Amino acid sequence: MGRVRMMSGMGSRVAASIVTGAGWLIFVLLYAGFWSAGYTLFQSVIIFLISLIVLVGILGVMWAPWGMRFARW
Repeated sequence: MGRVRMMSGMGSRVAASIVTGAGWLIFVLLYAGFWSAGYTLFQSVIIFLISLIVLVGILGVMWAPWGMRFARW
């Protein structure tokens, strides 16, 4: 019974994580290939880091309720 409850809601989170990660990778590749020409290396690194922080924030907000549900388990 516990395993079924643990798996509840996990499939959609995994799918959203994959889509979000793939979207971030596409953004980084498009940025490096087409949009980074007008920026310095420092500015490009900052944009990369900010996009990574946004990605981690989105994934954290998405996975936190699931983790909190099973914190005592």
